[in-house]
Order: sequence, then structure tokens, then C-alpha cells
Amino acid sequence: MVNLDLTVLWVILILSILLLLLQKVYFKPISEVLKKREQVLRENKKSFERSLEEYNEKEKILTEMLKNARAQVEVYKEKVRKEAISEGEAIIEEAKLQAEELKREAFKKLEENLKEGKDKIEREVDSLSEKLLKNILNRN
Repeated sequence: MVNLDLTVLWVILILSILLLLLQKVYFKPISEVLKKREQVLRENKKSFERSLEEYNEKEKILTEMLKNARAQVEVYKEKVRKEAISEGEAIIEEAKLQAEELKREAFKKLEENLKEGKDKIEREVDSLSEKLLKNILNRN
């Protein structure tokens, strides 16, 4: 029995030494690698979260800029539309004035032609009247 007890003691001692060696050579480096890996993962996660926050902030800024740009485009479109309407109205008004001027000139020419025609007819009537009167007087 004593032999058995000593064997057990030896086995326990060898196992203890083996565990100490494994702890130092195998488990400690693996534990350090796992800790470093966990730290890298935490840092990557923090970096990702910061990048995500920056992305969200930039997205908000860009969305606001896009919204402002669209509003400016709408204002500009409205301004251009109003200018086009104003120019169109000015062109129409100018065309009306030109039409009125052409109408006045046409009436003026018509009145002049009418007056010339009346004068010509009166001269011809006078001339014919004189000829007729001479003819009548010459017969008598």
C-alpha cells in the first residue's frame, strides 16, 4: 500500500509539474493571444461605431445640403418662370403697340388716299363742269 501511495504521490507530482509547464508554455500564450484578439475586436468595434457615427453625421449634413439645393432650385425655377412670363407679357405688349401703330399708319394712309381721291374727283368735277358749261354756252 505504501508503494501505491508513493506512486499516487509521484503521479500527482508529475501531473502538477506537467500542469505548471502547460500553464507556462501553452495556456499562458493562448490566453495572451485571446486577450489581444479580444482587445483588437473591441478596438475594431469602437472604430466601427465611430465610423458609423461619422457616416450618419455626414449623411445628415449631405441630406440637409441636398434639401437646401433642391429648395434653391425650386426658387430659381420659380424666378425663371416669373421672368419668362414677364418677358412674354412684355413681348405681347410690344406687339400690341406695334399693331396699334400699324393700324394708325394704315388709317392715316387711307385718310390721305381718301382726301386725295376726293380732291381729284372735285378737280375732275370742276373740270367737267367747266367743259360742260362751255359746251352749253357755245351752243347757245
